[in-house]
Amino acid sequence: MMGPIPVPVDIRFWRYVVKTNDCWYWSGQRNNRGYGRIKDLGKQKRAHRTSWEIHHGQISDGLEVCHKCDNPSCVNPDHLFLGTHKDNMQDAFRKGRLKQVFTVKLTPDDVRFIRQNYVRGSGKILAAQFGVRGNTVTRIARGETRKEVT
Repeated sequence: MMGPIPVPVDIRFWRYVVKTNDCWYWSGQRNNRGYGRIKDLGKQKRAHRTSWEIHHGQISDGLEVCHKCDNPSCVNPDHLFLGTHKDNMQDAFRKGRLKQVFTVKLTPDDVRFIRQNYVRGSGKILAAQFGVRGNTVTRIARGETRKEVT
């Protein structure tokens, strides 16, 4: 016996969008930083990324969907742009949301060391060792960034 046919994400998405003349607010589930969340094929995705994909298509690897309006719950495609993580951090710095732009460069050997030595809970220790943030180490260890290093 088969269960109900799942409603596609591009249809479910609109149930949670509250449009104003400016931002389109996500009224569904949000993470602790205010970014909307929606499930797509069993995986949690950020609502603003889903909005980008609905309006513009697939997001290339290594790119982030950034907010012009600095409102994490906004899903208005006119308020979104694609950029690298560096672009996003520089944008945040220019707008005063970051006190400094982190310019630490990890060498390929540093990246390999992190990947070889990372275990759950070691991110802060490795981050302190290399002068980066803990989430930087975690993203490297998971293979989400620095994919060019093998």
